[in-house]
Amino acid sequence: MINKNTIIDTIIDKDILKGYFINTESFIEFNNPQNYDKCLDYEEKKRYTDDNLRQIILEIMEIEKLPLMEIKRRNNFLSRIKNETGASIRQLERVLGIGRNIIQKA
Repeated sequence: MINKNTIIDTIIDKDILKGYFINTESFIEFNNPQNYDKCLDYEEKKRYTDDNLRQIILEIMEIEKLPLMEIKRRNNFLSRIKNETGASIRQLERVLGIGRNIIQKA
């Protein structure tokens, strides 16, 4: 007669496992580590209206000064805005009045 233990004994070679692990606790510890992977986790993006986004940017800097800034400083500012707000490139293009390619390269 076939029972559960017989099937487990035929599928799992306990001698191989004993070669890798000292005891049962080390096997359990190996198979249950703390995991911080974000494979299928869903992070909800915060959406802003153009007016809300404009207000957030104005708290940091005047939008009118942006085209007059030196390129390296402007790109740092643009990448900071992109990362902090999570706004799309098209929305940033509308709000800032700067071309899409400039925002993408920043």
